[in-house]
Amino acid sequence: MDRETIEKAALEHALNTTGLDYIGEVECENGFIAGAEWRINAVWHTDLKEAQTQRKVLVEFAHGNVELFGDKRELHGLEDLITRYAYVDELLPNTEK
Repeated sequence: MDRETIEKAALEHALNTTGLDYIGEVECENGFIAGAEWRINAVWHTDLKEAQTQRKVLVEFAHGNVELFGDKRELHGLEDLITRYAYVDELLPNTEK
């Protein structure tokens, strides 16, 4: 998801929120964008030593490749090559209501 997509969704959300004046719509847009950017960035971690075992991880390497691993223990010896990682279950949509 890129910034343009987030901004378009934010504008649509703000316009569909009834009862807001222009300043309210702008604040609503800005809050939506900030929340979306926070969510995207919050799932990524950098300290592999703190990673939990028995959880699938998506790993971004320094050379730009991204790979999926079933457990952090599969990354033994590769620690210095890793830029960041995310738990796969945190990337999937939340279906709880």
